Amino acid sequence: MFAQPLDYAPGETFVYKPTDSHLLSAIITEVSGKSTLEYGRERIFDPLGIPTDEAAGFAWNTDAQGYYGGPTGLRLRTHDLAKLGYLYVNNGVWNGAQLIPAEYVAESTRTQSEGDWSDAGDVTYGYHWWVADHGEYQAFFAAGFGGQFIYVIPDLNIVVVTVSEINESVKELRDIIDEGIIPAAE
Repeated sequence: MFAQPLDYAPGETFVYKPTDSHLLSAIITEVSGKSTLEYGRERIFDPLGIPTDEAAGFAWNTDAQGYYGGPTGLRLRTHDLAKLGYLYVNNGVWNGAQLIPAEYVAESTRTQSEGDWSDAGDVTYGYHWWVADHGEYQAFFAAGFGGQFIYVIPDLNIVVVTVSEINESVKELRDIIDEGIIPAAE
């Protein structure tokens, strides 16, 4: 990762690079002394009741060094993706326990960089969440391969999860949210 040339000088412009998320997975492993999966089980998966066994449909790829994929290769059930969104709707609280610091939830779901995803429309980037406006409502979303999304609109207490095998445009999903879901929730 470190041998790859930079596209721009640090701080000059935002470019989404999956290698950055993978480096974060390696850092978590090295600092905690646990694999990212073990760390995730303790902090997120087990408290949310997300099974991490293959029989439950869970899978997470590792690289040649044994690090779990930061940007890709995690497979969860649709219901479990919704739990992650709901955790963020509730500022990191699940069943009365603060699993993620509320300050981090707030910082991670607000604009940290201008973003560069032109297919998504007018979106910015937080910390591993894309950030978007829907009229008067602030939203944020995680986007996975082939049309997998966790889309969160906290002010309406909405979590929308899509799971597909086609690479639908996030702009199309945003239009469905604007034209159908938000009006129905209001």
